Amino acid sequence: MASSRIENHYQREKIILDQAEVMFEKGGIYSISMPELSKLASCSTNTMYSHFKCREDILVGIFNRYCAKWFVMAGRLISQSPGGFAERFAAKMILGPYLLTKEIEVCGIQFIMDLPIIWNISSPERVLISRTLLELTATENFNFTNVARNFGLINVSDPVIHKVLRRCFILERGFCNLANNKIFREHILEEPFSDYIEQIKNEMKKLNWNFDVMTTSTEEILKIIESVILDINAIDPDKIIQQLQNSGKW
Repeated sequence: MASSRIENHYQREKIILDQAEVMFEKGGIYSISMPELSKLASCSTNTMYSHFKCREDILVGIFNRYCAKWFVMAGRLISQSPGGFAERFAAKMILGPYLLTKEIEVCGIQFIMDLPIIWNISSPERVLISRTLLELTATENFNFTNVARNFGLINVSDPVIHKVLRRCFILERGFCNLANNKIFREHILEEPFSDYIEQIKNEMKKLNWNFDVMTTSTEEILKIIESVILDINAIDPDKIIQQLQNSGKW
């Protein structure tokens, strides 16, 4: 009986977030109205507020779905893809910007990450899920890089690995922030995407590879990402979040 109630809870939340994503894609952040969303999700306002305390909870819920799908699961698929370590490392670092250049994600979900007001108002439980997903992504990126070190492909300390991953993340966030902004998007996309990849390669050099990492094939990097994009839509991000909650790892 308890498991049935839990499953019903997740199913109701899934329906609400599905409808919220439709509203978000059509009209952006401020288009989400809790009363209107309750009608679209065929539930009462009280039921809506029992799942999500405010609009910001809805937005963080949408972001968590994106994070589970494109940060955690896509990152894992890239790790398991055929290809060299350098190509797969770079593919992990440029995935978010690549999605924006191809207009796979054009409604600004990534931008939620960079709006402090949302995170200040959203409930701690929702924010904790976000933090867990982001920390899981960072840990898996470190572990992937550590495997390259175990194979003798790089020769650096743990702090250097963490520093390079942080620097790549900063580059990725900067690109995504500007590409998400209509004022700057056109100018950002005027520059060849290969130039951005070169910046990532320059950061990768600090991992002290046993070969010239600047010769890493941009074509192979993009091929890895494109193969992952073909597979990722079969993954249910809600299941990933539910598993984290049930495991007690958040």
